[in-house]
Amino acid sequence: MGITYHTKGYKIGKLYMTHGSVIRKHAGYTARAEFEKNGCSGMSGHTHRDGKYTVRNRSGHFVWYENYCLCGLDPEYVEGIANWTQGISCVHLFKDSVRVEQIPFINGKYIYGGKMYS
Repeated sequence: MGITYHTKGYKIGKLYMTHGSVIRKHAGYTARAEFEKNGCSGMSGHTHRDGKYTVRNRSGHFVWYENYCLCGLDPEYVEGIANWTQGISCVHLFKDSVRVEQIPFINGKYIYGGKMYS
């Protein structure tokens, strides 16, 4: 299928992509911790939910995204309800910038480009 597996993460433009090694209880908190660890814009998927942390300082504007999962939401090894969300993130590359569009799948449906899919 042409898929390349990267064990140590990789960059798409200025966006660092990694599995992630930090997890926090609430969405967005993990994104902040990953930004603080890595010091750049990026995306990680370790949490299986969406979240985003943005910061603008003298060094620039940075964004870290927690990415979704595509797995089942009721795994047998999780006691209670897994705080996960299915979905994808669409990465748009422009000349010197990268933009990320997070697309959640809610009850098997998602909206992209103004159209609902199921």
